[in-house]
Amino acid sequence: SRSLPLRRKLFGARLCVERGAGAGIGIDVSPAMVARAREAAGQDKRLRFEVGSMTSLPLGDEEVSRVLSVEALYYCPEPGAALAEWARVARPGAHLAVVLDLYAENPATHLWVDLLEVDVHLLSAQTWVDLAKEAGWAEAAYRQVHDPRGPKPEAEWTPSRYWPDYATYLGYIRAGSLVLEGRR
Repeated sequence: SRSLPLRRKLFGARLCVERGAGAGIGIDVSPAMVARAREAAGQDKRLRFEVGSMTSLPLGDEEVSRVLSVEALYYCPEPGAALAEWARVARPGAHLAVVLDLYAENPATHLWVDLLEVDVHLLSAQTWVDLAKEAGWAEAAYRQVHDPRGPKPEAEWTPSRYWPDYATYLGYIRAGSLVLEGRR
């Protein structure tokens, strides 16, 4: 969760509510981030933010109907344990959606492993599926999704630590994001 700007985390909870969910619950290991999210949510009672880790959620058994994780699971020291914990809080029939950019089939992101300041898991798409199935997520499968806008033209692109050259950036765009899906 360190790499997600707050607005993206909050966006996920808000998006769920805007699309018909009765409530959105955001969980982060950082009390400061949770405080910021609560402040940004204002008086919207449909949004709730709690401090917790991916492997020990402050939720009851079978409390949620959907689990969404964006760009966070590869940071977890025990991703299989996190997936099992998410299955614990999910109702029968609940949906799982995990979005990851750092995965084995996206070689343009592999340089992130050395650039990030924390340990990460660089796993294959099938390994993510296997972990989800072992954790209790039936019908686990993956797909790669691509930004419909396509790549920025080279003239509008700026290099960074994560995209040292345009070819690396294009490789990332071509591979797309991994979406791991499952049903409890």
